[in-house]
This record gives sequence, C-alpha cells and structure tokens, in this order.
Amino acid sequence: MLHELTEARDGASGLSGGECHDLSDLIYLPNAQWIACKGCSDDFCEQYKVIQCAEFLLCPHDKDGNNSDCSKAPHVINNSWGLYDTIFWMEDTIAAWREAGIIPVFANGNNGTKGCAYSIYPAASPQVIAVGGTDFTDFLDPHSSLGPSVRNRLKPDISAPGVLIRSASSDNDVDYSWKFGTSMAAPHVSGAIALYLSANEDATYDQVYTALTNNVDTDTLTPPNKT
Repeated sequence: MLHELTEARDGASGLSGGECHDLSDLIYLPNAQWIACKGCSDDFCEQYKVIQCAEFLLCPHDKDGNNSDCSKAPHVINNSWGLYDTIFWMEDTIAAWREAGIIPVFANGNNGTKGCAYSIYPAASPQVIAVGGTDFTDFLDPHSSLGPSVRNRLKPDISAPGVLIRSASSDNDVDYSWKFGTSMAAPHVSGAIALYLSANEDATYDQVYTALTNNVDTDTLTPPNKT
C-alpha cells in the first residue's frame, strides 16, 4: 500500500486486511500479509518520494536499502493518494508494476461537487483501476470525483463503499474510527482483488478487471439530483 495520510493508511490497511477483535469487525482478508510505504507528507506528494516508494514495493529491501527480495512484492497495491494533474508522470512505474504482475488500485478523488472531469492522477491513468465512492444507501457519493479523465477516459472504473466506513484508527492498536472518501473505497476493491487472486493465482490484470467490472450493480450509479 502506498499512502498519503497516517489515518488513511491505517483505515485502508484495516479494511483490506487485518485482525478481527470482535464479530462486528468486517475485514476482507483477516490475517493477510501486507506491506506499506509512505510516499507523501500530510498535504503533498513529492514525485521523487512517490517513485522511491513505488520502486520499493516493486522489489522490497531492508531499511538500509540492501537485501532486496522481489518475491516479497505485493500482488495488489492500494493507493489512497493523488492530485489533479494533466501530466501523467508515473506511467513508466505503473507499467513496471503491471509487468511484475502487480494490480494497481487508486482512489479516484473527492471532487465530485466540482462537476465532471475531476478524476485525480494516477487514478486517471489507463493502466490502473480507479475507484469511486458510494454512500450508505449504495448511491454514488456526491463527493466522489466524476470522470472522464483529462485524457477523456471513462473513470472511475468501479465504485465501492466510501461513506461512514468503520476501520482501524491511527490513535492506537485497538480503536476504530469512522472514515469517509474514495481513500476508503479503494481498499474495498483491493481486498476483493486479493480474494480473487487467492482463488485465481495466475489471473492477469485484464482478467481481474473483467471479473470486477462484469459483476457490478449499475442501478445506483447516478447520485441524487444529477444526470
């Protein structure tokens, strides 16, 4: 997982995989193995730091940069970060993830109130699965960024719950908090992909994408009062 904020990171990892403390905890992959890298500060993502994290996830190493072990690379990388950018500066790195068999998942952003064509990058990339957010009634959350991308590609690719999501808190190891946004929607999809890959180990990106997008409910795509 490559994340921006500590709270978003803990919430995302708590959704995709974690340990249940009681029967009300809903986690896609309890006891799943995960790896994370913080490539952004609390309010900005410097490109070189993001690329460093992306390369680390492609072939993890120890804290000194030694003993690389590419076998420890994740099968899916959840990204709860992005910015509105017309320059697609991460395409080579994403292509390297794809070449290594890694499925890239990105939050589509929370600029839905600004109108159409506000998918953030890298979610806007044609090489990734961009995730929008739905509310607790299963309608598209009005805050979830709308497509198309700046290059006129349909985005998001899929949407998942992103409002009032209960997950791990960054305050300590046992508490939970309620969270909002596509940063919470994306790990739902990442967890679903991990489950799919556990049953279909050799599945390609295209097969994963098709499995996701061919099994969705489209009846609630349009948020209230929008067409």
